[in-house]
Amino acid sequence: MTPLGPPPTPMAKSDVARLLALIATFDQRTIGEADIEGWHLVARVESWTVPAAQRVIVEHVSRGADRARINPALITDRIRAVRRGAAATFQGPRIPDGQPTHEYPEWYRRQMAAHVDALVYRWATSGEEPPAQLPTAERPSRLGQRRIAELTAGAFRAVPSATPSGQPPTTDGMQARSVALATPCPYCDARPAEPCTRSGAGGRVRLAHPHPARAGQPATAEEAS
Repeated sequence: MTPLGPPPTPMAKSDVARLLALIATFDQRTIGEADIEGWHLVARVESWTVPAAQRVIVEHVSRGADRARINPALITDRIRAVRRGAAATFQGPRIPDGQPTHEYPEWYRRQMAAHVDALVYRWATSGEEPPAQLPTAERPSRLGQRRIAELTAGAFRAVPSATPSGQPPTTDGMQARSVALATPCPYCDARPAEPCTRSGAGGRVRLAHPHPARAGQPATAEEAS
């Protein structure tokens, strides 16, 4: 697990003033209140941190004698690139036991944000960039598998078909299917010419055969309920 650094904090104008003073030692630019105000606005909008911005400045001035002057866009682009690299290494953590389903998306986003912030902080303080490849996956967690099974329990259910399973379709069966598809289904509300469907974890799932009620057969116990 990547060690966490201090939580990112918004940059104050005094932080920006120190950054511009650092830059000025290399390109001898003059700094006024308007410069600090403009750079501070960009820093707040782009969520710079002091260590990350300093890392970009040091990288820029220490390599390439013909490089252009440092500007806010250069710092933003570099930090964004590191954040993208950090996000690409994120692997979904194990679902905590007892995690409410409706809270999972927000919890997942917080885990990913913490992962990215930690790798950006490590780069900013040590120069070590996020790894280019994902780490070797851990063995499946029985606890996680059980939790996923709990979350998806009841998402799938058996739905009867117009043709008995295990038997090849007959001419009469195919004709009956065509006739059934010409009418709406009273069980799943499929419209004429549309296949019958059932509910699934990812939405409605198409069936190969119409429901018995649509095919003029007696409704099953599931349909009658």
